[in-house]
Amino acid sequence: MLEKDIEQYAVKEAKRRGILTWKLSSPARRGVPDRIFMADGVVYFREFKAPGGTPTPLQQHYLCLLTLEGFDADCIDSKAGVDRFFRKIDKQRRVK
Repeated sequence: MLEKDIEQYAVKEAKRRGILTWKLSSPARRGVPDRIFMADGVVYFREFKAPGGTPTPLQQHYLCLLTLEGFDADCIDSKAGVDRFFRKIDKQRRVK
C-alpha cells in the first residue's frame, strides 16, 4: 500500500463524516504535515506514510513543534491508523 492510498482513504472518511480537510503545501517550508483536518473548532495535523514508514527528522520537528503549540499533530501509516484517528475525533465530538 502506498502513502497516497492511505491519505486518499483519510480524505474519503473525512468527507463522509463532514470533516473539513485541506492538503498542506508550503514550497518555502519543507517538512510541514501533509494534511490539516478541522472538526468542531479543533484542528488536527497529519503526516501520512506508507506502512512502517516514519517521518523524516524535519517532519518530526514540525509535528513536535505543532504539538508544543497545543495542536493535535501525528503521523498515520495505515488504514487502521486512519480509523483510529477518526474514532478519536468521533469520541471528542460526543463529549462536547
